[in-house]
Amino acid sequence: MSFNLNYPPIISENRALSDWLLQVYNAIVQNQISTTVNLTAVSVGSGVVSSPLDKLVSQTTVTPATDGAETVFITPHTYRTNTLYVYRDQSLLIRGIDYTETTSTTFTMTDAPDSDEILRVSYIKI
Repeated sequence: MSFNLNYPPIISENRALSDWLLQVYNAIVQNQISTTVNLTAVSVGSGVVSSPLDKLVSQTTVTPATDGAETVFITPHTYRTNTLYVYRDQSLLIRGIDYTETTSTTFTMTDAPDSDEILRVSYIKI
């Protein structure tokens, strides 16, 4: 099954589109949408808003490695505030409960992940 997700025709800034794409992506990752998604650019006035998919970082690892003690982790790129999604062994964690965004490149876990757990993150880079 396939369907189109057309963003509303008026886009005040690229950030709104980026945020929307990240929500769609995370819905797909969480199997809330189990289908093929066709995303198209939207014409605005005389120009076309380019897709910010090149800024979407998906399921990448962080540093340092999990060890059961470390709680502060660093992302490979600077990310836009409130676009960070953290996964612990493929389970999406809850921002503000399981982790907090500390800076635009770091986040702090509430509980240190064990050395056999894998942390991955998705976000929109700046």
